[in-house]
Amino acid sequence: MSRNRKLDPLEEYVIIPLRVLEKLVRYALAMCQDRCPAERDPEACYYLISLCKILGLGKPPCMESDYAELSEKAFLSIIREIEHKYGMKIQEFLRRARARGPRSLEERTDLMEAEFAFGMLKILSSLRGKSIIIAKGSQIEIMEDK
Repeated sequence: MSRNRKLDPLEEYVIIPLRVLEKLVRYALAMCQDRCPAERDPEACYYLISLCKILGLGKPPCMESDYAELSEKAFLSIIREIEHKYGMKIQEFLRRARARGPRSLEERTDLMEAEFAFGMLKILSSLRGKSIIIAKGSQIEIMEDK
């Protein structure tokens, strides 16, 4: 079943073979395993998780162990847990923890989780209705200016 989708005319796109994309995603997963959670970027994580699913590569390690699903519900749950634990709204927790620095390993972990969950909620909200499109070469038409 195919669907016609309108592409954003202001966005720039790149066309690469799926096998090349798979190599890049596998490489990114290796970096992910090495550097996560300290250096994770919610938007990059979102795309990596989405591409893993599309390419049939399974879930990244964090999705297997830390996050059951890539959903607003899952990240809201993490935020509510942290808000309950510290008795304040997530924005206040983030502001205070960043201003004075985490006071324990547990608080450092909670700060990383809060930043990530809050970032993922922003990403999920801003990307609602947008998706990655996979197309066969026969379905792509490249128009050149003359």
